[in-house]
Amino acid sequence: MFRRSRRTGLGRSGARLTLAAGLVAGSSLVLAGTGQAAPTAGCGAYLHPIVSGGEAAWNVNCTSTNIYASGWVKDTRADGKCAAVRFDYPDGSTWWTARACPSGTQVNFSSPSKPGRILDGYLTVT
Repeated sequence: MFRRSRRTGLGRSGARLTLAAGLVAGSSLVLAGTGQAAPTAGCGAYLHPIVSGGEAAWNVNCTSTNIYASGWVKDTRADGKCAAVRFDYPDGSTWWTARACPSGTQVNFSSPSKPGRILDGYLTVT
C-alpha cells in the first residue's frame, strides 16, 4: 500500500511542502522538496529523504520485539539552518538526532530501540 499526502502553505521563509509515504519492508524512498520529509517505515526499510537544505538516510531495524533506526543526516546548504531527523515511536515517544550544521556537516545516529514494528521519521531543516 502506498499513500501520499501533500500539504502546502506559505510561511515567513516561503512555501512549505510535507510529503508522507507508507512503505513495506525492503523498499526505499527518495523525496525532494522544501520543508520536511515524513516517511513511515517498517522493519527492513531503507529511507533516503532529501529536502531543500538537508539530506538523510537510514535503515529501519528490528529485534524480536523492538524497532530502531540507524543512519546519517547532513546539512546541504549554507543558509544558517541545520538538518535533523525526528523519530516518533508507536508508544508515543519522540527521539531527535543531533543537529547537522553548518553546511557539509554529516552526523551519524542510532536511535533507541523501543517496542513496535512501525517508525515515523521526519527530516527537518530549521
